[in-house]
Amino acid sequence: MINQLLRLSFIAYVWKRYKKLIVSTVLLLLCFWIVALLHQDYSHYAQLNDDKKYLGISFLLKWLSYGVALAVYVYFNRLAGNTTTKSGQQDLLPQGHETEKNTPSDHQEADPFEHLRHKKQLKSKADQLIDKKPPS
Repeated sequence: MINQLLRLSFIAYVWKRYKKLIVSTVLLLLCFWIVALLHQDYSHYAQLNDDKKYLGISFLLKWLSYGVALAVYVYFNRLAGNTTTKSGQQDLLPQGHETEKNTPSDHQEADPFEHLRHKKQLKSKADQLIDKKPPS
């Protein structure tokens, strides 16, 4: 029972994380299969009818369509995998290459929790509940 639960949770995690990659890979393989099937069908037709003047063009179209499908696949997956934001890209810079936008004063103004870092003591939930109760 627990084995099946772990297996299903792992599959759900993989599907949730790599859904776009899995679907695009399946579509790429389906496209390759369809192009190969169409080309094979045309080549059989050309051999049976002794009409081989367009057979070379069919090979060219086959490999051209493979290349286009692969280029679309790579382009789509680069866009899907590009989840870093501009601020994340600035964090990847080496230490000596800080930009003018990433100064400490700008960072402190943009941080909404900066005032909490300098408090001496934060109130707990119990303190907040005691403050809400009227004295009796």
